[in-house]
Amino acid sequence: MAIDEKELEKLLNSIDFKSLTPKQITGENGLLKLFNKKIIERAMGSEMDQHLGYVKHEPAVRNSGNPGTTSTITANSWWGSDWWG
Repeated sequence: MAIDEKELEKLLNSIDFKSLTPKQITGENGLLKLFNKKIIERAMGSEMDQHLGYVKHEPAVRNSGNPGTTSTITANSWWGSDWWG
């Protein structure tokens, strides 16, 4: 997906830059650091979802390798006449 510049402009327009100090924008806990952190977290989360093949906290899909059927093993089926020859 390409970055939609109109959406980015809406996001930037929603921030009141006039009320922010340079430190609040570029400082240690500033807007740029927080924005970069959030972008990297989302990108890494998306990459992990693709790697694992499912989304974190998504309801689990039943394991198709274990259909949940049960079988009963009895002494006769285990030690039956076929086994003892």
